[in-house]
Amino acid sequence: MRPFSTLKLSLAGLAAVATLGLLAFQGQPASGSALRGPDSKYIGANKCKSCHSAEESGNQYDKWKASTHSKAFEVLGSAEAKEIAKAKDIADPQASDDCLKCHVTAKHGVPAEQLKGKWDEKMTALGVQCESCHGGGDDHMKARFKAASSGEKPDYKGLPVEEIMSAVPAAKCKECHNEESPTYKEFCYHKATHAIAHANPLKDHGEPKMGCDDACHCKGECTHTCGG
Repeated sequence: MRPFSTLKLSLAGLAAVATLGLLAFQGQPASGSALRGPDSKYIGANKCKSCHSAEESGNQYDKWKASTHSKAFEVLGSAEAKEIAKAKDIADPQASDDCLKCHVTAKHGVPAEQLKGKWDEKMTALGVQCESCHGGGDDHMKARFKAASSGEKPDYKGLPVEEIMSAVPAAKCKECHNEESPTYKEFCYHKATHAIAHANPLKDHGEPKMGCDDACHCKGECTHTCGG
C-alpha cells in the first residue's frame, strides 16, 4: 500500500475508503457496553506494538499501520472530506465530534479516567487504533507480561474475553460502517475482515459465528458460509 500522503482521493475513492469506517457519523456505545470490550484502560497502538510487531506472530502493528484505519483521521483533512463535511454543515471534519467519533479511538463512550498516558493530538492523529475494535488493552498487556515473566507458555486459545476482545463481532463494526455515513457502501462483514486480516498464525481462534442478517450485507455476493 502506498503512503496515504501520495494518494489522490477522489470522491469515489473516499467512498471506497469508507468501507473501512471512514466518514461515518454513528456514535460508539457507552462505557460498559458488551460491544465496547473489556473495562480496561486504553493505552494506544504504540503500546500494542511492543508485543504485536513480531513477524512470527503476524506483525499486527505493521498491518494496522498499512490499513485505512490508521489513516482515518488524516483522510478528514482532504479536500474531498471537507466538501462532504460542508454539505453536512460541518466546518472542519478534523475538529467535529460527528466525524471524530468514528475516525479516532476513544473519542466517544470512553471516560477520561479510562485513558492511560497522554491522549493528545499525536494520539488523535493515529486514527482508528487497535482498541477501537478490541477494547482497552491495559489489562491484556499486564496479563501477558506477567505470564511471560513467570515463564508461562502462551495459551493463544485461552485468552479470557474480559481481558481483550480478540474476535470482533459484526455488530461492533457496524457501529461506524452503517447508513449514517455519508459515503456508506453496503458492508459485508466477512469481506471487510478478510481485507484487514491480521491474525496471529500461532493462534487458532476462528471467526465469530454470526447470522447472515447480522454479518453479511452483500446481497448474496459473499461466498462465505455465514453463521456456520
